[in-house]
Amino acid sequence: MMILRHTMTVFVPSTIGTRHATEVEIDGVKDAVIAMLVAEFGGCQELTPIAGYWQSATGETVKETNYPVRSAFAEYNADIDTLAAKIAAYVKDAMIQEAVAIEIDGVLYIHE
Repeated sequence: MMILRHTMTVFVPSTIGTRHATEVEIDGVKDAVIAMLVAEFGGCQELTPIAGYWQSATGETVKETNYPVRSAFAEYNADIDTLAAKIAAYVKDAMIQEAVAIEIDGVLYIHE
C-alpha cells in the first residue's frame, strides 16, 4: 500500500492580467500544470472550480474562477519547494498575474 501524506494544490486563475481569459487559454495553462505535476508525482486531480477574489495593484477587486489542481506525494523535501516555485513562476508569467497561490499541506503560499 502506498501512503501519500502530503498534498500540493496549484490554483490556476481565469484572468490574464485583469481580463477574463478564454477557455483555450485557461486549458493550456491547466494542461501545462497537470503535465508538471504528473511528471513529478505520477498523477494529479483537477478539483471543482472555485470563486476567488483579489485586489489588484490599482485597488480594483477582481473576481475570478480558480481551477485547483492537486497532487499527493509521500515525502516533503526541498525539491517540493523548488517545484512549487517553478510552477508558480510559469503560471504567473503565462497568465500575467501579480501573484499565484499554491497550497502545500494546508498552508497557502502566495508567490509574488
